[in-house]
Amino acid sequence: LLRAGSAERCMDLSCQALYMLHIDLLRTQAGDGSVDQAHYEEPWLGEPPSVAAPRSLGELFSELSRQLEDVDVLRVIDCTWIADESFTRELKKLVATVVTRGARVEFIPEESRL
Repeated sequence: LLRAGSAERCMDLSCQALYMLHIDLLRTQAGDGSVDQAHYEEPWLGEPPSVAAPRSLGELFSELSRQLEDVDVLRVIDCTWIADESFTRELKKLVATVVTRGARVEFIPEESRL
């Protein structure tokens, strides 16, 4: 999700990874939180669903904001994953917070990283 950069305190924020986390949060919040026992009884069904305390999108972005407190440059990677209104709103608030702290924000298309 986040990757440290060079001597300048630079962090890469993957919109793809962040959006997938957002989708996982929505799925967790929509369910009843129970774990399907068939996953444990039938090994070919794959990995069981995670059993973690669900958190909100706001809490996720608050945690990210704390992690980015000392960053000089935030590189937001591949914004094509920004597709949901609540996700977009939280990302804009995060970017505004980082800019208010005096950091620079760069938006990088995924293909330019190749």
